[in-house]
Amino acid sequence: MRGAYAGHGTSSASLCTGFDPDEDFYGVAPCVPFVPVRVGEGILLDQCAYEFEAAIHYLVDKVRVKVINVSMGTFLAACAPEPIWRAVNHCYEHGVLLVAAAGNVPVRGWPAYPGALPRTIAVAGVVRSGKPWMVSSCGEWVDISAPAAGLRRAFATRDSTSGYTSAFGGTSCAAALVSGAAALWLHKHSAGLRAYRTPWQRVEAFRHALRATATRPSHWDPDAGYGHGILNVHGLLCSTLPQASGLMRR
Repeated sequence: MRGAYAGHGTSSASLCTGFDPDEDFYGVAPCVPFVPVRVGEGILLDQCAYEFEAAIHYLVDKVRVKVINVSMGTFLAACAPEPIWRAVNHCYEHGVLLVAAAGNVPVRGWPAYPGALPRTIAVAGVVRSGKPWMVSSCGEWVDISAPAAGLRRAFATRDSTSGYTSAFGGTSCAAALVSGAAALWLHKHSAGLRAYRTPWQRVEAFRHALRATATRPSHWDPDAGYGHGILNVHGLLCSTLPQASGLMRR
């Protein structure tokens, strides 16, 4: 990405799968293969929905990834553009976990797509105390929250400057953490997941586990639009797979 968004992909990727022992830096799922795909020059998908759809087909059909992190979203769309709908449905029908940032607009019910679509895993943001990050989007579509501020992560700029920073933040960071956790969960349950007869059940099994193991501080309001709680990676990995009969198709 360019301009103000330069290094955004590097930052998100480092939280997912970063591995730099010399700097004592590790992402949630260190060294897991990461396939970057550029669909635009910024974080907004409003003008590049078709490019997004093409990227999803490439990742699902050609590369055959299991998790897709989308630290991007629409800003002005009142409903999801058709290419984004189709892309999300393609992931779901192939059992690919599409984890998406809820958005950085602190107005309840303001949708950001693909996060606001029911077949994604939508992630809002919280701060260290467990309270909502002040700029996080929220709404009934949010599945869970994860840390969005004060996170040490890699940065890179067009002039080859690189390093680590904890400045700024966003639901892009929160989504990246959940994507890393998703990769670990898939690895942990690789054998058991074969028991599901249809691919979409993998997505719903992860959603169920993510929500069921989420941490809920005493002040947590499940109706506030920040999901079922805060990401708990340890609890997620210790959970058992739900019965297929209890999973509902969206």
